[in-house]
Amino acid sequence: MRYMITNRKRSKGEFGNDNEPDGKLHYLLSQKDKPSGRDFKETSPDGFADVVTKALLAEKQVLTRRYGLERDLPGTPKVRPILCLYIHGYNNDFDEAVEEYVDLDQELRRTAEDETYRGVQVGFTWPSAGRVTGYPHDRREAVDSILGLYTLLREFKRITEQRDCIAETAVIAHSMGNYVLEETLSYLADEIGDPPGGGLIDQTLMLAADVDNDILEPGGLGEAIANFSYRVTVYFSRHDDTLRKSQRLKHKGKRRLGRNGPDDYGRLRGNVVALDCRNLATDAQATHYDTSVHSCYRRVPGILRDMRFTMTGIDREMIPGRQPVEGTNRLGYLLA
Repeated sequence: MRYMITNRKRSKGEFGNDNEPDGKLHYLLSQKDKPSGRDFKETSPDGFADVVTKALLAEKQVLTRRYGLERDLPGTPKVRPILCLYIHGYNNDFDEAVEEYVDLDQELRRTAEDETYRGVQVGFTWPSAGRVTGYPHDRREAVDSILGLYTLLREFKRITEQRDCIAETAVIAHSMGNYVLEETLSYLADEIGDPPGGGLIDQTLMLAADVDNDILEPGGLGEAIANFSYRVTVYFSRHDDTLRKSQRLKHKGKRRLGRNGPDDYGRLRGNVVALDCRNLATDAQATHYDTSVHSCYRRVPGILRDMRFTMTGIDREMIPGRQPVEGTNRLGYLLA
């Protein structure tokens, strides 16, 4: 089963590049493993939640048989299913967004070394235009997607807090998808306050984030991401030429988080972890997987392994392949 939610406006059966008004969402399901846009059937929010809940309970049964219910030991993952939301970045039309979401889910499962990573991944596609020249359009639509993503995150929380369906929540955002998340959680903070450790999301993973590299600091534009997440993990690589161009051409030289990492580790909250992926997200790896450095996070086994461990909630220092970086207050790691 494949699960998609979108705030794209639907016309004549096609999902376009404009927002539905008032935060309206389309809840979509497909029985096909690799669906196209037309393979999805629309359902109600409650119908979608029921299907997802049943899938999480099935995953929970697998984990219970293998490990015992909700084992919590020092240095080990929480053995619970994961409800994961994937938010794509700039330059994706509807079908490309579906393909990207399915690809990540398949790669995470294909490269899994054991059965600890079990869960349900849902793709959220916002009205990115799917054009290289559409950067200004996509920035506008990202802001206009706030109400839709806000509604969706609250629904995720409701699903995972049901008594018979305890699950971890994770959000993986790529590129400009991090800007959508930044704007949405800032809006939420304005609406209900911004308590540290708000717990709306257990694990937030920021891949190649096309946002300013100081947003997670106190008073930063993305401070709410840290405040509403139990832990935030930033994956960045200085080899990301896409973000170098974004920095130079679109943002007046302001460094991007997904290329340079955090601006000042001394100002970060303790629940932020920054992973320097310069050894794995490289031009050579991008060429090997026929993609760009900006997008290769979804293909490189070493990064996918780290993402799986991160989502299961294991302590940052217990995740294999990480080397602490001096002078980062144990918030920065080099990923080998």
